[in-house]
Amino acid sequence: MKLPSKKKAAISLALFLLANLYSDAAIAAESPELGPKTQCFIKIGDPHISRYLLERRGIRAVKVDAESRCNYFQQNVRLKVRIYKKSRFSSDLVGEFEIDPLNPKSSGFTVRNWQAYEVCKNQKPTIYFGTAVSQAEINGKILTTPAARSTYSKPLKCGT
Repeated sequence: MKLPSKKKAAISLALFLLANLYSDAAIAAESPELGPKTQCFIKIGDPHISRYLLERRGIRAVKVDAESRCNYFQQNVRLKVRIYKKSRFSSDLVGEFEIDPLNPKSSGFTVRNWQAYEVCKNQKPTIYFGTAVSQAEINGKILTTPAARSTYSKPLKCGT
């Protein structure tokens, strides 16, 4: 049976990912974890129309807020937020926003990225969601948190 090239590529990719998933899990089970036991995570808000931007700057925009929280002091934090809109068959990246790790505000137990917004071009109802990932220096080691995704997505009157 002859498969179309797209199906072959999809099957090959799936097998490759499964093989890597199981080999990474086996290696992680065998090797002891070094470094501090941190309770670091990302808290990401749901997409919303920013009332602050609308009232203070006259901008109608969809916004996603994110925070990197940790029980250890974080330095040089790179907190990256991405805003996506759902389309019929996929999700399209609308914008990517990262805080400057050299900024003094990118250190602390809680580091915020509240500058992630995209200006609305029309009032067309659109479903958005956000993702965030953080990389920080903690006790001299660079650690990365697992990616987080906003929980709820509902249509907002904000076409981009």
